[in-house]
Amino acid sequence: MKHALPGLLLLASTACHVEEAVTQGKLDRIADKCGLDRSGLKLTGKRGLQFQPDPSTKFDVVDCTLTELKRAKFPDMKMGFVGNERYEAETK
Repeated sequence: MKHALPGLLLLASTACHVEEAVTQGKLDRIADKCGLDRSGLKLTGKRGLQFQPDPSTKFDVVDCTLTELKRAKFPDMKMGFVGNERYEAETK
């Protein structure tokens, strides 16, 4: 599928009981495996993850990234989506 997911922002956090530490290096390996620009996955603080692919990113790349994040089994990672309304003001 060639459609992009414009303005997709995924925020995730891990719980205090971290069995395997989330590192930027691990996120970079996931990005590389899926063909995502490394800037799309950022570690925020010790337990936060920001997933914000470029709006032109293909759906398959986003799907692969989400699948790999799930496979990584970062303990108690919670995900929430912020929709395109974040970018609405930028287009006006």
